[in-house]
Amino acid sequence: MGTGCWSLSSHQATLRTPQLTGSLDLSRPGLGLRQLKFGSASWSDSHLLAVQWGDDAANTARTLSDCYVRGGDLIATYAEEPQRPYAPQVYWRAIGIGGIEAGTNAGEKKRGAYAPRSPVVAQLELLVSVQTPLLDAQPEMTANSRIPAVEVFHLRDSESGSFSPLEMGAAQTIDADSTTGCLLLRLADGRQSYVEMVHPLDFVQGRLSVDATADGVLLSHTLIDCRMEKGVIIRTRLRGCFVDRADDMAATMRLFEEFAGSALPLSA
Repeated sequence: MGTGCWSLSSHQATLRTPQLTGSLDLSRPGLGLRQLKFGSASWSDSHLLAVQWGDDAANTARTLSDCYVRGGDLIATYAEEPQRPYAPQVYWRAIGIGGIEAGTNAGEKKRGAYAPRSPVVAQLELLVSVQTPLLDAQPEMTANSRIPAVEVFHLRDSESGSFSPLEMGAAQTIDADSTTGCLLLRLADGRQSYVEMVHPLDFVQGRLSVDATADGVLLSHTLIDCRMEKGVIIRTRLRGCFVDRADDMAATMRLFEEFAGSALPLSA
């Protein structure tokens, strides 16, 4: 079943947009959106917006309580586990063509062609929420993406728009102390860039590492790592955007400002 850009058969989902396609096994969300094709390029060693519980292996199987497609959203709800006594719900949201326009919430969604103010080629958003039946629990949720990039820049100051280049050869950590969780990756094709950013209200910690055995940069973000109790729902958001290389830093600034000013979707 499916509408718009997502299709779903059992727990296997497929994304199809004019520029980006991929597949996602909802029973193994730690593997992310894989078998990626961006334009004419195939990225067999890359993935986008994988979600992991704590330090569990990426291919750990999860028990689904429910999964479905609604407009531009692919939604999966997961069961509690003995060692993980909390129930995550994950939205993979396609923004733009065939999905939801940026800047809208669930009460004012628009369909159809996307006419962005910045040179956006494709845009996805990850929304993760957790709740627990216990009086005390500490969920740990991370997200990661692997992209074939040749340069990486960190938006260090959103007010001044200053970027810092990051070294392509060593693991690095970006803490949420007076900075942003926004990273700009210039792709190997020389024509496009990829922006990945955690909403500023949700930014806890970001880690950047380069895997020497594969042609790609691995970005890992801590989404949730805090104590919670019964009756509380914690939500967090991350957005990934493909933009034209030309003037990509200015585009990153506009996208970050738009994301920072957006309200949490009413349906999340």
